[in-house]
Amino acid sequence: MFRRNYRTMFERIALYLYLTTLSLWVGGAFVLAFVVTPKTFQFVPSASRAGTLVGTYLKTFDIWKIFFILGLVAFSTSRSSEGLLPAPSLAEVVAIFFLSSSWMGQYFYLNPRMDELRQIIGCFDSAPADSPARARFATLHRIAIFLTLGDLAAGLFLLFYVVFQLH
Repeated sequence: MFRRNYRTMFERIALYLYLTTLSLWVGGAFVLAFVVTPKTFQFVPSASRAGTLVGTYLKTFDIWKIFFILGLVAFSTSRSSEGLLPAPSLAEVVAIFFLSSSWMGQYFYLNPRMDELRQIIGCFDSAPADSPARARFATLHRIAIFLTLGDLAAGLFLLFYVVFQLH
């Protein structure tokens, strides 16, 4: 009996940590994308300075994502068919894989390339709009936005999927 209660308690703690991790990921992405970024560009007079500030926020959030991914993977691999939640479905595995791949693509490819282009462009406020470096930056920026929105969608999917499985 004690062993069963201990296992149930561990499963509940792991479930709460999983839901907290997903909530932090989704909430952080939502706040950065729809609150912090627009308000920063609204209130900071220089687009270059606003971009630098938002980039700093995003890089900090990227570090947090490492821990979020580790938590999601750890909880998912510890689940079994006898627990509070069944073993992860293919949809969950794909969503976690997407979150991980998206983070790696942004962290190891997009962000360094965008940083290089920022150095080449210099001040966005005075850079010519038809500059090839600026066009390349805009393309990479659109990809980063797409991946961020994909992260948000995948995180929301996981969050709701797990909550609906509990009922």
